Amino acid sequence: MSLFQQEIAALQTATEQRAMFNQAREQAAFSKLVAAFPAIRRQVPLKPYCNFAVGGQAALFYEVTSESELMRLYRFLRTEQLNLPIVLLGQGCNLLLSDNGVNALVIYLGARFAKTALSPDYRTWDYPYIEEIQRHEALQGKEHLSEEEWQNYALIHVQAGQTLKRTVQLAAQNSYSGLEFACGIPGTVGGTTYMNAGAYGGTVADCLLGVRYLSPDCNIIELRPGYLDLQYRSSYFMIPAMQGAVILGVTYLVQKANKQDIAAVIKDLTIKRESLQPLNYPSAGSIFKRPEGYYAGKLISDAKLKGFRIGGAMVSDLHAGFIVNVATDCQSRDICRLIHKIQKTVQSLYGVTLATEVRYIGDFTEQDFED
Repeated sequence: MSLFQQEIAALQTATEQRAMFNQAREQAAFSKLVAAFPAIRRQVPLKPYCNFAVGGQAALFYEVTSESELMRLYRFLRTEQLNLPIVLLGQGCNLLLSDNGVNALVIYLGARFAKTALSPDYRTWDYPYIEEIQRHEALQGKEHLSEEEWQNYALIHVQAGQTLKRTVQLAAQNSYSGLEFACGIPGTVGGTTYMNAGAYGGTVADCLLGVRYLSPDCNIIELRPGYLDLQYRSSYFMIPAMQGAVILGVTYLVQKANKQDIAAVIKDLTIKRESLQPLNYPSAGSIFKRPEGYYAGKLISDAKLKGFRIGGAMVSDLHAGFIVNVATDCQSRDICRLIHKIQKTVQSLYGVTLATEVRYIGDFTEQDFED
């Protein structure tokens, strides 16, 4: 069977994770880990943590509640030379979890790591933020900002487990603009930064001022946007060297605006989203990246695949770029096979290879992608 690039990568990752986990499990430090961190749980069902409402169990599961505890965990792994595969999980909006589970330590950043702070007084900001705003304004041809212009700005500091939607609401409630495009984007602040999520002409990169993260070698680092390589649905955190790095928090830049105007924009975008997207079924949003010169949804629709179904997975008859879970017994394998069917059909008919925006996580096998 001919596989697509993302499927091959998923199988390779699954094989590597399986071997790493089995090897780590034989070390004495593995038992010490569970004893030292009683919050780590075994064989935790992941279906509730995935927007698709599918998936098996996490071999190990740890919910982050503080930076200090996460740092302690990473230091333990490093000191004990316990080379466990690590998978980061937020709201599970842009991923597909294997029915066979995840042979890794799944680190979950959710509601217990979701503090948010609005900082409207520029005189209290760290200098790197000031410098980044000045650099941005200089690119727009403005060398100096007046006192009034500085006062129009505010920063929003958000921990990675907070949802992007809630962050948009906080800004709007306080009459700050700049995040309205994201009012319907599901996912946590950490996850949407990782993939540079976007909608309606805006992306996370447009409003990002800094990202704080824990590096694989146990250092907490804060980076400005210029170092994050933020491109279409990708970022610096996707490169192999950053495997295991944890986004801890994000700082957004927003500006004062009329509260009613902000609310009107959010209302219009919400109406548009609700009319065009199948929000009444579990899904991961847009399954495919936009191929250059085309729209994935139109290619799939033109291929007469709207409403096409494999098991409990179906191509939405409202928006062909979405796959929805329409059955209580839907499996991850159903969705994988449907994705493969779409890719194969579109490539055959139009010569266009659709790359998945959704990420495959877990112990996938070649049978998961069978025609």
